[in-house]
Amino acid sequence: MLFRSALLSLSPYSKDIQQKPPHWSHAIESGATGFYVANGYVHVIAQVRGAGYSEGKWNFFDEKERTDGYDLVEWIAQQPWCDGNVGMIGDSYWSWSQYQTAAQQPPHLKCICLQDGTTDLYRDLCYQGGMYHHAFLSMWIPYHTAMMAWPGDVPGKQEPVNLTYELAKRPYDGPWYWERSAHSHLHKIKTPMLSIAPQGGHQHFRGQLWGYPNIHAPKKLLIVPPTGFWSHVRYLTSPALNAQMLRWFNHWLKGIDTGIMNEPEVA
Repeated sequence: MLFRSALLSLSPYSKDIQQKPPHWSHAIESGATGFYVANGYVHVIAQVRGAGYSEGKWNFFDEKERTDGYDLVEWIAQQPWCDGNVGMIGDSYWSWSQYQTAAQQPPHLKCICLQDGTTDLYRDLCYQGGMYHHAFLSMWIPYHTAMMAWPGDVPGKQEPVNLTYELAKRPYDGPWYWERSAHSHLHKIKTPMLSIAPQGGHQHFRGQLWGYPNIHAPKKLLIVPPTGFWSHVRYLTSPALNAQMLRWFNHWLKGIDTGIMNEPEVA
């Protein structure tokens, strides 16, 4: 049997659309599957609890969701097709899941590689400048709720939390946001991290740069040119960017000396 290293992507977004062209939906952010499979990896795309066919209740990074990544990583590592080395990949929500999973320190998680990953959900996602981020949330919450609801009733799947209500009754930063934001857990991350930050992103860039110095693990920060709304398209389709990410995965998952750790930490 051929053993391969594995890459895990985890979010509430539909896994069934991830092989569509990236312009089709901004939820297509799990990584360039065809590229990594062709380079010797298995790509596991999972929906969090309460989404798609997953049982349970989605409650926006509550304790259960934050710890589910640990179980997934360890399950993947035990599969007969896996060599025991697991990394994580993905953009935006798929990046938030990487922070939270790495903070649980699963033994077989050897590296993470994220893009557009703020560490502060209150200031960057929910209440920018202290004002409710209506322009984004009024679109995002119904959209990902619809993806979680598909394909309808599934045994064991419960209705998700009413996130609009939960955010509206919490206009000020506090424990509810701290628990769910990566910034409260960064000190527990020991997993090597490649952090890709598109310049000027209004929803991730600030919190991603703020959080980076608080992670005490082998790490790289790659600042890339701005793309506006379509940063996920470049993440999925850029040959140069994915070649750099492959160097990262090959170093930490396959033990190949790609030279990446001999280069400047920030580029």
